[in-house]
Amino acid sequence: MDWGKLLSELKAAGWDQSAVAAAVGVKPPSISRIATGVTADPAHSLGEAIRELHRRVVPPAANDGAQERLRA
Repeated sequence: MDWGKLLSELKAAGWDQSAVAAAVGVKPPSISRIATGVTADPAHSLGEAIRELHRRVVPPAANDGAQERLRA
């Protein structure tokens, strides 16, 4: 999973790391570590929360490629 790409797409949709962190129930440094690749494999529940937020926020046209990646 390309977490950095998902988080970049959320940022492009107007969500900063603090907002993403609040929405998924973690502190901003956790999101920063994922975005920069320091944490390459977040906990399953956190990954699912980020994916769900991405599904809800990112417009479907931008989401098409992400949906394919999620099925893989």
